[in-house]
Amino acid sequence: MDKRWIEIENLLQNFPEPPTTEVVSTATQESIDVGVFYTNEEGTEKYDPLIMEKMCRLCKGVLGPKNTRLLYADMIDTDLTTVVEWQKYSHQILLSKSLKKKKKKSLDPLPSLQMSKWKLDFGLNTTECSLETLYTDSFTIELENIPKKAKKLKKQVKIILPKLNAEEITLNAHPFNGEITPKNNLTVQVKIEIFLPQEFKNMIIVEVDGLRYFISIHLETESSVFSQPLDKHEFVVDKNYRVPSVLATLRKHLYQNDGLNLEHIFRERGDDNEMKKLKKQFEEGSFKGTNDLHSISNLIKVFFRQMRTGVLNEIRLQSLLKIENPEEYDKLVGQLSKDKADLFLWLIDLLTDVILHQEKNKMSLRNLAIIIAPNLYRAESDQLDDNDPMRGLMISQKITKLIEQQLNKMLIEKKKK
Repeated sequence: MDKRWIEIENLLQNFPEPPTTEVVSTATQESIDVGVFYTNEEGTEKYDPLIMEKMCRLCKGVLGPKNTRLLYADMIDTDLTTVVEWQKYSHQILLSKSLKKKKKKSLDPLPSLQMSKWKLDFGLNTTECSLETLYTDSFTIELENIPKKAKKLKKQVKIILPKLNAEEITLNAHPFNGEITPKNNLTVQVKIEIFLPQEFKNMIIVEVDGLRYFISIHLETESSVFSQPLDKHEFVVDKNYRVPSVLATLRKHLYQNDGLNLEHIFRERGDDNEMKKLKKQFEEGSFKGTNDLHSISNLIKVFFRQMRTGVLNEIRLQSLLKIENPEEYDKLVGQLSKDKADLFLWLIDLLTDVILHQEKNKMSLRNLAIIIAPNLYRAESDQLDDNDPMRGLMISQKITKLIEQQLNKMLIEKKKK
């Protein structure tokens, strides 16, 4: 027996039993040779057991979270043809082990699964995508090499998406469940929208009768004046606060065009095309303005939402959660660096002016605090507790209370003046 085959068998001794397969294949050591090998010191091609052990475990859904993340990264950065071979090879190994346990001697051809795409590009020529833009792609799953006796074969398909922070990125697929037969394929539509600057690398799992296949996604958000690091910005002094010039420009345009009296300012969403046009103007250094003031106020929120780290994320979480008295919130603001404190208080100053015009704009202090809070603080995954689903809500409520307290404090000061 081929030494490579012995290595495979040794690696799989402790595997859970693969799913039952009524139609089986001629999966012998000769038919599995798909080229996933390395050359050893003697110059002889040798099967790489480490990668394939992990791939087999991944395809069975029994690989640990840490190794899964590492293997995903390897798969996304490796040539697509090679990754497809890894997957097919792993499935053949697992099915061969299943056959051996069943003591099958005469093996029928196994229908193979084929994907129209193993990587989704969402119609982009590169990995670069725009923020807050919905992209759509699709892939089709079908059966190939159907033996005559398997014409009534049915395979159950389940789509498994990665767990993501909905404030940073949304990823949806339809349908999540389906069925494929020799005559009927299944087409899955995938939609993605990214809200914060990042490089997104992940996998969509296609589970067919217990075995997993993997469709890769690799997208990177385009660079923008709204998402670049703070130290890359040109700063100006606006209303006694040192802030990026783009924010001062947006505020000035809002005030000059009676934006403070605009009904539901900061609540209603701006026009997507208009905001793209305004972003491009800032990129080219030629801001011309717009009559759509909702787009102006939304771009202010976009600036804070797309910061690499939330403007309030420097606040220590334990300090935030322990706060009980409103008077103690000033201490939290004191934890911010000078740049972040100026940004936060600049925004509070702007929102206070909005509140002073609430008879016309219909925006109360409470409404503005609720709307703005998600843009200023982003709870990291290690700050949340899977066993305590209320923790995330508690953090959000504390941040909203902090904003309310600061708005109320500045409102009192302005009314005195």
